[in-house]
Amino acid sequence: MKRASNLDASGVPIFLPTVEIRIDTEGVAAVTIDEEPFELSTRLRRGGVRSLVQDLADRYGPIRVVIVEADGETYVDIETPREDTANPLPRPRGESASQRTKGPFQPDEDVLVAVVVDRRTSGPNGSVALRVPPVITQRYGGAVYLLGRTSHAVVPLTEAEGVDR
Repeated sequence: MKRASNLDASGVPIFLPTVEIRIDTEGVAAVTIDEEPFELSTRLRRGGVRSLVQDLADRYGPIRVVIVEADGETYVDIETPREDTANPLPRPRGESASQRTKGPFQPDEDVLVAVVVDRRTSGPNGSVALRVPPVITQRYGGAVYLLGRTSHAVVPLTEAEGVDR
């Protein structure tokens, strides 16, 4: 994976690497990462896919996972690293893991750090239709917010009506 070009100045992925796993009729899996073959030391079977996906997320950071069954049925999800992962995303040279910012915040103010996973345009009545990857709501729960770029409205995902979670 070309990780250096995948990071912005703060070390956040600009796009998610895609891990595609194709499972044949015998349950054997072939893996590619960003369309390049990923060599495994042993033959991967369907039962080992979950473990491999989690290991890849721990190693590379958030990844988009596409699983294609022999009959063509396709599953797509986002996998994020475990909280306790020992391998954080690589940072650009000279940047520390912790940075202090200057800003307009009040002393002791609660400041959110949001990760954008999708972008939508609201309809004529101001509503928005979206589907949030289950891994996001499982991992972050009530800490996911919808932010209006023009209105500056901030709505917790848990209070948004009609959102698939």
